[in-house]
Amino acid sequence: MHDNEIRNHLHAVFDATGIGYVDEVTFGDRRIDMAAMLDGVLTGIEIKSAQDSLKRLPGQKRRFRSRFRHLVMVTEQKHLAGVLAGLPPWWGIWVADDADGVVTLEYLRAARDPHKSKTYLLAQALWVAELEAELGLESGSSLRKPELVQLLVEQGQARVEAALLAAVQARKSD
Repeated sequence: MHDNEIRNHLHAVFDATGIGYVDEVTFGDRRIDMAAMLDGVLTGIEIKSAQDSLKRLPGQKRRFRSRFRHLVMVTEQKHLAGVLAGLPPWWGIWVADDADGVVTLEYLRAARDPHKSKTYLLAQALWVAELEAELGLESGSSLRKPELVQLLVEQGQARVEAALLAAVQARKSD
């Protein structure tokens, strides 16, 4: 299946349900395939058909997070394992399938606001210097705290919890 077949299916679903959307929203050197108001929340929608590659995904996910409250990846079975491994748990995932020329969507995971996740809140408790050290960055990096928090959160809850525990213990010994 091609990107335009998935996109046309999304257009039909959104048009039938009265959901507002736009195609091709550009941010600097990155472009997200669609933006839509889903359940009253501005949602970025990225499409990765079987014809696409996932190599741009790391840069896209970082850039898009600061622009949308919710993000959804629409992909085909071919990329599902890579998408699950490469995206944080708050990204929604919809799996597109073509059954005899008819596109269908399976809603695998709902999109969530990452700022409400436990992992995000724990990472926010770290100081900038602690975040930089945990991420292997030099002190005084050009990244702001929200970006540092985001990078650490993407590494998983266990990593965030371990970093916070180590930081709290180091603070006590200072």
